[in-house]
Amino acid sequence: MKYHLILLLVFFFYLSIAVVAQGNHPKRKKSLFSIENRTICLYFYIIIIFLDTSEGADSTDIQDDQPPATATDSPDPPAEESSSSSPPEQSSDGVGADDTTPTPTASDDTTSPTPTASSDPANSDSLAPSATDSSAPAPSSTPQTVDPNVCTAMKQWYDATNGNAWIVRNGWESTDMTTCCTWYNVRCSSIGQVIAVDLSGNNLAGQLPDNFGTFPNLVNVDFSYNNLTGPVPSTIGTAPNLKSINFDVNKLSGTLPPSIGGLVNLTYIHFKNNTITGGIPDSWGQLKSLLGIYASNNQLSGPFPAAVTSMTSLTYLYIDNNQFNGPLPANLGSMQALNTLNAKGNHLLGSIPDLFGNLTKLTSFDLSNNRLKGGISANVGNMASIQTLMLGHNALTGPIPNEIGKLTRLQYLSLNYNGLNGQFPASIAPVNLGYCYASPNQFQVCPDPSVANDPNTMAFQCSIDCLLKKKDKGAAVSSFMFNPLIVGSSSFLVMLMTWFI
Repeated sequence: MKYHLILLLVFFFYLSIAVVAQGNHPKRKKSLFSIENRTICLYFYIIIIFLDTSEGADSTDIQDDQPPATATDSPDPPAEESSSSSPPEQSSDGVGADDTTPTPTASDDTTSPTPTASSDPANSDSLAPSATDSSAPAPSSTPQTVDPNVCTAMKQWYDATNGNAWIVRNGWESTDMTTCCTWYNVRCSSIGQVIAVDLSGNNLAGQLPDNFGTFPNLVNVDFSYNNLTGPVPSTIGTAPNLKSINFDVNKLSGTLPPSIGGLVNLTYIHFKNNTITGGIPDSWGQLKSLLGIYASNNQLSGPFPAAVTSMTSLTYLYIDNNQFNGPLPANLGSMQALNTLNAKGNHLLGSIPDLFGNLTKLTSFDLSNNRLKGGISANVGNMASIQTLMLGHNALTGPIPNEIGKLTRLQYLSLNYNGLNGQFPASIAPVNLGYCYASPNQFQVCPDPSVANDPNTMAFQCSIDCLLKKKDKGAAVSSFMFNPLIVGSSSFLVMLMTWFI
């Protein structure tokens, strides 16, 4: 670079001299860009290129002579693997703690994975395994020995439900009938007792063998989201330790086995979205520990199942979209633990018992799409926890009680398609009310305009009957006044009167 600067200085010095020299000889006609000057410029340009090439070669030589970069000049090295600094921990059975598929431990075995009331069991459906999930729980280095009768019974499940087409079937093809604790989604206790089997969403098809009497220690069984056919196995009631049974979303038919009434530890039973017929057996009334029944979308029929009124712990009752008929039993109002009652889409008759006002823990109450009649009791105001109240599409009559304004937690209210009459309450709407349908009905008296036009009132948010009547009346007047026939006739009459006058 220093050579470049020197040559540039010399070049400008020469040009300065040439300019001065030409100024001192005005008669000389030689231009500043004459042949001589341009030749000299070319010489300077060649010299600069030569020096530039030499300098580049020198810099290359200097780089070749430099020592290799030190650790401080290089990029940060990758983090060392932890396994290189210390060996993996060993569990008591000799399996490394860093194995990708953990084995069951004794502490896991003592607590069965039953759903709890706080975990919204209505949405506790098991996730279906994906086709890429091909890794079954890894066995320990010392596999547990299982009763061969238990493994043989489970192998019968595999054979009867087209096991070759299962999404995940690791281990189930085995011929060793003593190591089924290592099969896909089979969970065992520390002493080799099968306590849980989860085959949900695994493409099971066909009818399950009726061999559940072989499972004395089974706690949870989940066959949901498959294509099982035939009846629910009757021997399922002979597995004494069962706490959770899940047959949701299959193609099961037949009736519900009465033997389930003997499962004193049962807490949840799921069989929604099947084609099961009959009713809920009376023997089920002995299930004092039962927390949830999920029987939606079947073909169950007969009177409202009286057995449920004996289940003192029952918290969730879903019997919607079936064919139950007859009146609601009055003693439903004594089920103090009830949190959700969904009986919509049946053929229930009669009135809603006043004792339903005693269900102070009830948060969701849905009797819509039935054939109920009578009025809404003022005791509805005692249901302090209610958030969802759905009574639409019935034949209810009478006024809406003012006590409905006491339901401060109400979020969803449906009273439409009934014969409710009188004046809609002037109550202030609950803060969280976001869904309200109260028409069509037969309200004869409109609320005071100061109430009907106040966005904070239930009348404003729900009672559209009166508003529609006012709107229809105005629309009728407007339609009459601007009817073309009326306007034309009036104009013709005016013209005639003017002509005669």
